[in-house]
Amino acid sequence: MDALLQGSGLTATAKASRWKVPEEKARIVLARLREAGKTGGRLLLITLTIKATQKAIGPRANMEFQRVQIAKMAHRLASGTHIRSTIYGTQSKYPRAEGNFMRILGNLIEDIAGIVADSDAVDEVLELAGTGRRT
Repeated sequence: MDALLQGSGLTATAKASRWKVPEEKARIVLARLREAGKTGGRLLLITLTIKATQKAIGPRANMEFQRVQIAKMAHRLASGTHIRSTIYGTQSKYPRAEGNFMRILGNLIEDIAGIVADSDAVDEVLELAGTGRRT
């Protein structure tokens, strides 16, 4: 997972990333996560959380839903561009979390995290959630 973040390339502002192709938008999100200091472990935690929640409340009709939910949570971690000015204060711009790039981002994360986040790991997360304990 850390290699996925390290190999993601350069970051771009929220305004500049709006006009990029979906594959490039997904790479920009990963680069922004890297720049924000997020780790591959955090992405694995997101994947486990989504899979455990889906298993606890019942599956959706397709796997695309699960992958888009993973992408949404990852995108929220470092999505905005914040420009600070003494005249105008802080101006924030957030890219839209919609479209094909969310599917691509979810696929990138889940393809790697899904190796570790198998059904046994998800069952273990559900057991820990039921006890209220932290490891």
